[in-house]
Amino acid sequence: DIVTCPQANVWGITYDDGPIVSNPANVSDTVDVRNHLDALGIKATFFIIGSNAIQHPGIINASLASGHEIGVHTWTHHPMTSLTNQQIVAEIKYTEAQIYNATGVVPNLFRPPYGDIDDRVRAIIGGSVPFPLGHWK
Repeated sequence: DIVTCPQANVWGITYDDGPIVSNPANVSDTVDVRNHLDALGIKATFFIIGSNAIQHPGIINASLASGHEIGVHTWTHHPMTSLTNQQIVAEIKYTEAQIYNATGVVPNLFRPPYGDIDDRVRAIIGGSVPFPLGHWK
């Protein structure tokens, strides 16, 4: 788990579950948030659900182009501790692949849905899918 910040007085802003589009014919919630952050000169990390990413790769690309980070938030947003080891790896790897296919960038952060994690899930994340774990406080 990432538990400290390398610099004093630095904040990390993160958003989960994206890209979110509440009204596809109008405006994207993720785009609204990103545009607001960009107008303020603030960067954030967007943790992406793979099944959402497949529908909106342009939103992810634009977020990266604006200097934001992208992290993995699984494919289906199921609690990690309820899944088998193989399902955990698949949830993460499928999302990683979708983000890479959309952007050409391999994500290097992972956040479990609902913050649901235990030692078994940590071991899998640190082993077959080595990601720093982006948790929240």
